[in-house]
Amino acid sequence: MAYRPNAVIVTYGPYILKGFADGDFVTVDQEGDTADVIKGAGGESSIIVRDADQVATCEISVFADSLDNKILTQLYAAQRAPGAGDSTIYPLMVKDPNTTEEEVWEKAVITRLPTRGRSIEGVPTRAWMFKGVMVAVPLA
Repeated sequence: MAYRPNAVIVTYGPYILKGFADGDFVTVDQEGDTADVIKGAGGESSIIVRDADQVATCEISVFADSLDNKILTQLYAAQRAPGAGDSTIYPLMVKDPNTTEEEVWEKAVITRLPTRGRSIEGVPTRAWMFKGVMVAVPLA
């Protein structure tokens, strides 16, 4: 089966993001380990399994000239406006029908403006970073 990047669905609140850049356009990273190995003085070891830390980041790369980049810039500004509160913080979902993986955040916030670079090799990209509490991480 061929992998189809255009089948990946990313939504942030009411917005469906489509202006993805080339390469790894979506990256999800769960913060914190869910298990650890402790080794005692006598050489014996124990495994500690922790409740999963559901805080996760998601980096989404879009083309600088895409509508998505303009929308995310406006959403970032709205989140930073005085008195904005939760009304500008949305659920985030990444669904990949190619692998059946799906990550869902009940609420995610844009953590910062992306680094803005220019390129002579094509359209520049913008990597937007989101952070929130992940509520669903089904395994494939």
